[in-house]
Amino acid sequence: MNTVRQICHFGPCIVLGPFLRETRTRIYYRCQDKEAWVNKSSRLLVHIAPCPLCRDYEQYPEGHWD
Repeated sequence: MNTVRQICHFGPCIVLGPFLRETRTRIYYRCQDKEAWVNKSSRLLVHIAPCPLCRDYEQYPEGHWD
């Protein structure tokens, strides 16, 4: 299962919740049994695939995400 993450410039990325779906302008995820979303143009800098700043980045071979 993919996870939506927010880039944190002072440490590892922050996990926002499980990925639900993506539209042209938004990324939807589950947050405490409710649906939440973030604009792709937001300053939050969210991503779905683990990046080098993510705690679990080493668990995934390059190019192979859930």
